[in-house]
Amino acid sequence: MTFYNVKMSEAIIYLDDDKEKEVQLLDLDEMEFLEFKQLHVDQDFVYEMFGSDGKTHHFCSIKLKAKSFKLKWNEFTEDAWYV
Repeated sequence: MTFYNVKMSEAIIYLDDDKEKEVQLLDLDEMEFLEFKQLHVDQDFVYEMFGSDGKTHHFCSIKLKAKSFKLKWNEFTEDAWYV
């Protein structure tokens, strides 16, 4: 996914003890998306993505405010497409 004119971003990992840890977007490794939300706010959109971090296997989320995004499929395995 490529996001354009990003104005805000945050990434959170939800730890086993029910605590949240804010991390850098690049700290999330091969995130498996389970849910994607888009909300129109003024001239922009707020995108919320929820899923599982491939490195820690913890539930995680990403929230971005941006003008738009482009989705490209880049790899197909036996049972899934990867972005």
